[in-house]
Amino acid sequence: MPPRRAPVAPVTEDDRVERMANSMNVMAAAITAQTNAKTQRDLEKREREVHAAGTCVLTSFNHQNPPRFRGDGGHAAADLWHQAIEKILGAIHCPEGEMVNLATYQLLGDAEYWWGNTSLLMEAAFEEFSWENFKRKFLAKYFPETARERYGEEFLKLTQGGLNVEAYAKKFESLSRHFRFFRDGIDESYMCRRFQGGLRYELQDAVVPLGIRQFQVLVEKCQEIEDMRNKRVNRQGSFSAGGPSRPSHQSQNRGGRGTRPYNRPQNNRGPQNSGNQGTRGKQVREKQTCYKCGEEGHYANECGNSGTATICYNCQKPGHFARDCRAPKAEPSENATQGARPTAKGRVYCMGTEVSGQASNSIHEDRQ
Repeated sequence: MPPRRAPVAPVTEDDRVERMANSMNVMAAAITAQTNAKTQRDLEKREREVHAAGTCVLTSFNHQNPPRFRGDGGHAAADLWHQAIEKILGAIHCPEGEMVNLATYQLLGDAEYWWGNTSLLMEAAFEEFSWENFKRKFLAKYFPETARERYGEEFLKLTQGGLNVEAYAKKFESLSRHFRFFRDGIDESYMCRRFQGGLRYELQDAVVPLGIRQFQVLVEKCQEIEDMRNKRVNRQGSFSAGGPSRPSHQSQNRGGRGTRPYNRPQNNRGPQNSGNQGTRGKQVREKQTCYKCGEEGHYANECGNSGTATICYNCQKPGHFARDCRAPKAEPSENATQGARPTAKGRVYCMGTEVSGQASNSIHEDRQ
């Protein structure tokens, strides 16, 4: 026979309530543990996602080759760096909280030291490290309001000068960003009027009557006009696709035969007459008679005949010159001796005014 069981004590109401309470406590503890574990897992997952997102943003940011800034280069360099960083941050859709960290990561040298001191001051003043606060402090340091005002004044005084339309338009748009009336919105009509006011006069005369009020259209039209004028200048003096240029007045003559007009005779001293002068001098030289030896073809100072004595021109005796002659001065005669210097005959020219058998304007020569 099986053993007899001990009698079971009766369960009171208090025992029943205590058991129920213990069960509920155990259940609550289990739920709490599960909730804490899930919360911890969610936090870890969030941290991993944030880390992954930060790494992805940093990787995307570095792939854009962001420029670095050392604090030198002047106002223009600071403005270009700020624009480049802001453009990259917008392209990679960088979160607001990471923009300042990525931007300040590109600061080096003096700029890095400046940001270290500025960040400490912002923490002490409980300022938020937002992109707007960073941009405001950066521009106040490296591109202050006074410098931007100077760029705005340069924009108002800008003219084309020696620049072509393309270079003038680029400089115009670059300076217009600093014009204080364009901070909130650009007035395109005012830009067109201001751009036209700085153009050269020949371009103004061609483009102002068109009444263009769109800036890009105005720039393109000015470029077309400038290109047409340049091509027209290059075509002068040649035949090109645009048609022949007008012939020069110097190449035309009244006869229309294309012959050259009458050329004035050159001066006898020019190099073209040097050969004629040499020939003429040679002929005169051949007809000249030496006063020492009586031969032709050379002068007395070039006479090499040592046997010929010096002859006086006054008394016709050898041994002295005429300046040393003591004889009475001889009268000149028509028939000179062989050693005397020949006298050239004079010639008289007259212009005939009476009509004769020859031409009325003929020139007559009379020999004396």
